[in-house]
Amino acid sequence: MNNITLVNETGVPTGSGEKMDVHAKGLLHLAFSILLVDCIKNPKKTILQKRAGHKYHSGGLWSNACCGHPMPQESIPDAAKRRLFEELGIHHNHLTPVAMTMYHLNLINGLIEHEYNQVFMAKVPLTCVLTPNLEELDHWKWMPIDELIGSLGQNPECYTPWLPYVLRAVHWMG
Repeated sequence: MNNITLVNETGVPTGSGEKMDVHAKGLLHLAFSILLVDCIKNPKKTILQKRAGHKYHSGGLWSNACCGHPMPQESIPDAAKRRLFEELGIHHNHLTPVAMTMYHLNLINGLIEHEYNQVFMAKVPLTCVLTPNLEELDHWKWMPIDELIGSLGQNPECYTPWLPYVLRAVHWMG
């Protein structure tokens, strides 16, 4: 069973639930998103991942470098570090919390992302070697942030529905 943490609208844990059931019912739960950038203070590029086509939702769409859910009793920073390694093969101990966002999104397959999402940012070199987990993603790339914002405006169907919320939370989008 894959349980995730349920929260109230201020982020206080209220219990846990099985991940698929939580997404089917649209229950508010903890999540995190990680933005990997070339520079923390004035980033120009970010890493995007193309979610594996077989994922239970949003497969084949481009998204931020990594996202996920903490397990019950797991801290959000520990979960973010764990998933960053599981998805991209990166050990990074300097994930900086930069924003919080909350959204309620109806997904194409009838599931609902209702998340209280902690956004982290971490600097990685442009020469960073990733070892992506092909169960999690099909591809990854560096993308200039201004190009990403333009592409989101022109081709929103190519991106996960939560990506604009993450980008707005860090003030990359208006």
